Amino acid sequence: MAPEWTFTDAWVLRAINGSDLESGSTLTDVIAAGDFLNRAILLENEFTEAVGSLVAAGLAEAEPTAGRYWLTDAGRDLAHRRDRGPEMFHGTLSGLCQLPPPVREVWPLAPGEFPRAVRDWHERAAQLTQAMRARRPQPP
Repeated sequence: MAPEWTFTDAWVLRAINGSDLESGSTLTDVIAAGDFLNRAILLENEFTEAVGSLVAAGLAEAEPTAGRYWLTDAGRDLAHRRDRGPEMFHGTLSGLCQLPPPVREVWPLAPGEFPRAVRDWHERAAQLTQAMRARRPQPP
């Protein structure tokens, strides 16, 4: 059975920002955006499988030594499709499903890179939460 595009592929595609090495997302940025979009943290295997497939399809590009990920023009077009339908990322996923089946190539990460990025996002989120709490008016 041929592999199929999945919700996770659409989720990762939507979580990647930028259009080149300079403006591309770090792994921490992708995890943070994914959390914002879906209120969940990607698993390492979800990320590596999706990125490998998106890069193989020409929808995303990456520079492993710089740890940056960005979308191609075709990837941006799919990522920004309006979601119509009951499922989150419906427009993006339906666009992916119109493409040939994905090539499931696992994107390589350095050992410990993914857990470090998740930890960095948790620290950043905690700082943001503290800053928001500090700005709230205190009751008299």
